[in-house]
Amino acid sequence: MKKVWRKTILNKKGFTLVELIVAIAIIAILSSVVMPSMSSVNNRQLQEQYRQACISVLDNAEIITEAINGGSKKVSGFQVVKTDGTIDYNGEFKNCLKLENFNGADYDIICFNVTSANNGSTGTLPASYSFFTKDIVAVYICNNAYKDKYYPCGAIYFKKDSAGMIAMLKYDYVDGTPISMKSPFKNPYN
Repeated sequence: MKKVWRKTILNKKGFTLVELIVAIAIIAILSSVVMPSMSSVNNRQLQEQYRQACISVLDNAEIITEAINGGSKKVSGFQVVKTDGTIDYNGEFKNCLKLENFNGADYDIICFNVTSANNGSTGTLPASYSFFTKDIVAVYICNNAYKDKYYPCGAIYFKKDSAGMIAMLKYDYVDGTPISMKSPFKNPYN
């Protein structure tokens, strides 16, 4: 019995080279089909993450601008409106926004008046922002012709990269949709 068992084991052959090559080819074809779909899923998740960050910041910017439109010069203890009646965008307005719930976020916040920031249409930041160590959500605030009412009109999510800040998503708050980097934000007062 031992001889038969040993003879069976010794006579058993493995896979042939052709069978191995066919198996590897099938695995390669399957992985080439699966990988791009996994990449697009990951890209969609990132785009949604950028969109949610923009919406969250813009929702809080709307609360602050509504307080300003209602006559408040101070919001959450910050003097967001200067003595000359203008908004301190990258000073107290930004600090007030960060106070709401963004101090632990993976991104920093900067604010612009759309007229001073080319309406965000270029999707670029001034070189002075390249020193930031986090991603940036740039909030764009527009105002009516009388300069007395303010509204957040959009945001751009900038990803920190070795090459600098790269615009990943531009979100129009008036329409509630992502838009092309070359498209201007809509002004609710027009």
